[in-house]
Amino acid sequence: MGTTARSIHIYSDAEPNVKAFSFQSFSDGWYTCVDKLDEVDCFKAARRISRETPGPVMYFAVWDSDQILLMFFRSGKNEATFSTDAFMNSKGTSRIPELTGNDVPGRKKRIGDILKCSDADRMISLLEEYFGVSLLAYDDPKDDPSALRREKGDALYLGYKKELDAMRGKRAPIRIVLEKEFPGQLFKFTDYYYGTRGVHRRITDTEYLAPHYFCFGFESPGSNSVIFTEFTGGELVPRESGKNDENRIPHPGIKGCYNPENEYLFDSEAPEEFRNKRIRVPWGLYPLDFDGRGHVLFVDYKRTLFALDPDGMIVARIPIKGGAIDFRDGYILTESSIEPEPYYVPWDIVRIYRLVYGADGK
Repeated sequence: MGTTARSIHIYSDAEPNVKAFSFQSFSDGWYTCVDKLDEVDCFKAARRISRETPGPVMYFAVWDSDQILLMFFRSGKNEATFSTDAFMNSKGTSRIPELTGNDVPGRKKRIGDILKCSDADRMISLLEEYFGVSLLAYDDPKDDPSALRREKGDALYLGYKKELDAMRGKRAPIRIVLEKEFPGQLFKFTDYYYGTRGVHRRITDTEYLAPHYFCFGFESPGSNSVIFTEFTGGELVPRESGKNDENRIPHPGIKGCYNPENEYLFDSEAPEEFRNKRIRVPWGLYPLDFDGRGHVLFVDYKRTLFALDPDGMIVARIPIKGGAIDFRDGYILTESSIEPEPYYVPWDIVRIYRLVYGADGK
């Protein structure tokens, strides 16, 4: 992983007087650092600069082509952070409008939509339009200052929002309906240990569970056991065993390339419309299954369900509670626990959703 572009900007109408750093204004209300800094120095510099100027300081970085980081500093303190990296926490994003002069009707809520964009290049363009400043790195901005000028606008966002609205809510071609929710935890791998006072024992005596099979339990206070279940017909149905199957394939027909392009291949086991195709998906998405109606389902770490067509176009983007762990018969199974624990946890909820299609919800 390596940073491919980074920049530092001060939101201020007055020219900053910062020791050891040079700034130039290319866009109204912004001053951009024109010194060349490496990744570590750039991050440290942003925090240091914020101690020497009253205006908010924005640090921007993009790496691996589609990973984006935005950080805002004031008086040396981190006021807001956004990252597309699932392993880095975002915080304070609701403060971004206030920090960038966008705390006005019609623009305050816009940042939430922009930060949901699954295409990094498009997100950068939308952010530049929103902030009114160029974010991408440059060799020598003094050669052509006009190339870095940006103005606040609406055109890109309005086009993006129209597409976004078509993928969510009642107008979306695919939606979800919550069918059931109940407390409890799901265990996929059965070599999980639990016990009391240091005495541990296996939950089951098999190593793997077959597709669509889960151990379910700890659904109430005092519960200390699990049962085998099969996810079928929109239900968790109790079974006598978990069908040990060590050679199972998690996603038949789908193969991840795990390259910087984040591509997936569809082999001869995929549905006919996907067979032998290759699609690129946004970073952080992983496959759930084919829905049987011409789409492949992906989910991300931030708990959103994506439906893609055979050309790789996202046709639906659906917020979903819990992490989606299985799809079968038109139903999605989710769990809220990140790391299952061998005891009752009241906020660990299992949910079952049904996919519905079109305006009639069938």
